[in-house]
Amino acid sequence: MTGNPTALAVGGCQHSGAAVTECEHAGDDQYETNRADSDDPWHIGSPDARMRDNAPPVDIHRGRRPDADGTLTVTFDRAYARPPRLALGRRGGTVESVSYRTDDEGNVVAADLSVDGDGPFDVFLDQT
Repeated sequence: MTGNPTALAVGGCQHSGAAVTECEHAGDDQYETNRADSDDPWHIGSPDARMRDNAPPVDIHRGRRPDADGTLTVTFDRAYARPPRLALGRRGGTVESVSYRTDDEGNVVAADLSVDGDGPFDVFLDQT
């Protein structure tokens, strides 16, 4: 990873509640190899925070179906400074291409997947 993270959370395990909660003005932090059993374990708001190999993954979108044009749009739970790496669970077809949407500050806020098939698709952010 590049940069100087102000915080590094590595290898923790949480069984209830939030596993990682980022401070309000945090930035450029790295969260890696954390595990949690709760339904909403990651409370990360900074667009430049980096997450990798956490379970469950961040930003989970299950059972998504493409529109009539074959575009599956995934709006992320938060903005990301860099395009996140997507992982697919269930695939109701093939993914032909991925493009990203950005907000006014240039942060990535959504992905458009061009797919061949009518779904359902499960999309996860594997690494940010």
